[in-house]
Amino acid sequence: MERAAAVRVRAVTVDSRRLVRPGTAFFALRGGQTDGHRFVAEAMGAGCVAAVVAGDMAEALLGSLPLGSPLVVLPPGGEEARRGGDARGAQADPVLGALGRLAAWWRGQLAATGKTRVLGITGSNGKTTVKSALGAVLGRRYRVSASPGSWNSRLGVALSLLAVEDDAEIALIEAGVSEPGDMAPLWEMIRPDLGLLTVIGTAHIGAFGDQDSIGREKLGLFRELGPEGWLLLPEDPRCERLGDELGLACPRVLFGPGAPDSAPVAVRRRSTTRALGQILRLRFPSREQYDLEVQDSSPAAVQNVAAAACAGVLLGVEPVEIADALGGFRPPPQRMETWQTPDGVTVINDCYSADPESTDAALRALGQYPAGRRRIFVFGGMAGLGSRSDEEHEHVGRLASRVGVSVLVAVGERVGSGPASSVFEGAVHRVASPQEATRVLAKILRHEDVVLLKGPTDQRLDGLARALLESTAPTRLMVSLSAVEANLRQLRRAMGQGVKLCPIVKAEAYGGDPVRLSRFLERAGVDALGVAFAEEGVALRKAGIGLPLLVLSPGRGDAERLVRHRLTPVIHSAYGLGELEEAAARVGRPVAVHLKVDTGMGRYGFFP
Repeated sequence: MERAAAVRVRAVTVDSRRLVRPGTAFFALRGGQTDGHRFVAEAMGAGCVAAVVAGDMAEALLGSLPLGSPLVVLPPGGEEARRGGDARGAQADPVLGALGRLAAWWRGQLAATGKTRVLGITGSNGKTTVKSALGAVLGRRYRVSASPGSWNSRLGVALSLLAVEDDAEIALIEAGVSEPGDMAPLWEMIRPDLGLLTVIGTAHIGAFGDQDSIGREKLGLFRELGPEGWLLLPEDPRCERLGDELGLACPRVLFGPGAPDSAPVAVRRRSTTRALGQILRLRFPSREQYDLEVQDSSPAAVQNVAAAACAGVLLGVEPVEIADALGGFRPPPQRMETWQTPDGVTVINDCYSADPESTDAALRALGQYPAGRRRIFVFGGMAGLGSRSDEEHEHVGRLASRVGVSVLVAVGERVGSGPASSVFEGAVHRVASPQEATRVLAKILRHEDVVLLKGPTDQRLDGLARALLESTAPTRLMVSLSAVEANLRQLRRAMGQGVKLCPIVKAEAYGGDPVRLSRFLERAGVDALGVAFAEEGVALRKAGIGLPLLVLSPGRGDAERLVRHRLTPVIHSAYGLGELEEAAARVGRPVAVHLKVDTGMGRYGFFP
């Protein structure tokens, strides 16, 4: 085997179907469903500059690749490569271990520059929602990099860290655990400078035994935080006690409705809204207070907003900027995601995960709808509760009755033959699958019903949500994200190395969902996004989009918004530059601009 010429690697991927950025290396992971070594040739053909493979596959791969294809060949892995949420139970994978070591090395490089601070986020619930809200808040003052979606396993953390650019000022990295010992390899990579714990709940309690053990595992992420950092904790005596027990040396700051008056922000609920959300009041130590609407009616939204707002204060974001960033905030997909069908049925899709705390919060949100509207609960149960399963499911059944649920659709044996359905006081429809639940709902739904979907990932209730929409909305526009990604790959191949890509998502993404499409494009590795007007860019910033945002048609009076939200106006004449310069001076922040040059078409732009 010959040594290949050295190549410069600028990015990594583990999915050959994903858009390949210039200088990308492919890591051939072995998983429960497939083996990445089967796709090495495809990845190299898509533009990857190198592949990292296991030693036992190298000889077979050499015969299928062009001569001189750069391969990094690893020796067989040991026990340390077995761990992590994406590899547990699979054959030991040295490639996953190498990816983790590369992420840890890059974290060290970021630390050496002193420019990037890493804020580690963990907790039983709300990690992704808080991270999304925090990205919107901190984006007002910093260049922020945030882990995509819920990338909080060993694989997800590694990919998130390796996606942090060296000019990022804040990196928001999630860490999730499901078994004792899971946090140690995550800490080795993240090594946070700052910390945020959302809540110590009962998710995965079957593996840990009790909540104290869950709390110790999660707080292990912050074991090396020193006096120069800080740790945000929910107002919960358990958190304070465990922090003392573990000897955490960093300053601890409490947040939430029960936090002391010394908390950076006090958040109180004012009222619900007809727009499927609620009004919250933020009160700051400066005595400034702001009312804002968030598109989430659950009690957990108060805690999530408090966490993001408190972190913003600690990192120097002005109260008015925090309130503006959080106004209109909506949680990520499948987390209290609420929409209405053309038949007037309200659907609450909260089926990303299910545990006692999030199920309790979702049911209480359902109970806040007007009494005249029938409430239907589609429940797939909760996994990972061990000996507490019956007790927790019984609580759910009783709570559903108490908040006024009329109909329980029990999906699967866990709910259908368990205590949740046996203690429920309303009508029960026991079904074996989401498909059967869809058929039941098609028969019983009527105008102004409210349907809550809740269950663990393995129940696939997200498919039920889509089927429910399709059954009630025969005329609709479907956007295929896989087709969008295929188009991006073709464009990358045609453009060649080093050319930046800026998709335009103006005009509601031309009839689509601009926030969801922008999040997808950000994960796909595009370099920037373009919008027509400043208000479109502000909406994307509030949704946590951190990419450079070009505003194609900035208007008079937009200057301060452009500066505060780090939007890049396209400038084609000297008109308005004075206003922009004054706004930058007032806000105390430079503003980047994109100069439009007239290349001979005689339309508009600066002459060369």
